[in-house]
Amino acid sequence: MPYFEVVTKCGHVGRDRYYRGVFYLKAENGKEAARIARELPRVKKDHKDAILECNEISEAEYKEGLEKIKNEIYFQIKGKKVQKKYWDEIKDNIYPETKCQWIYRGRHRGKKKDKDKEKMCELRKKEEKKIDKENNEFLK
Repeated sequence: MPYFEVVTKCGHVGRDRYYRGVFYLKAENGKEAARIARELPRVKKDHKDAILECNEISEAEYKEGLEKIKNEIYFQIKGKKVQKKYWDEIKDNIYPETKCQWIYRGRHRGKKKDKDKEKMCELRKKEEKKIDKENNEFLK
């Protein structure tokens, strides 16, 4: 069974940023390796471009890579407070989100909801005025 090095976008490092995580996996082909990597913890699952690279490697590189992952601080951290302590060590692998992804996130970051909320408030005010007018006519 072939071995793969899969480079992914990992999260929990702040808004509009990602950690460049490298995973070493056994899979039948590159597509299967990418699917497995997407399901791993910390990988950004909702991003279309979460898988940055997928390369076939040798067994020696695979074993070496597994040792690297064991020693990598980012994958040992269990909480935000601990991550702040090790920020200087992990910041070299943190990158800003791509412009395309940032624009996509901006569209879905609640801006549409805010516009819908404003529209609903306007409609509600119109309805309230209409009801008040009907009530005044009824009471006369």
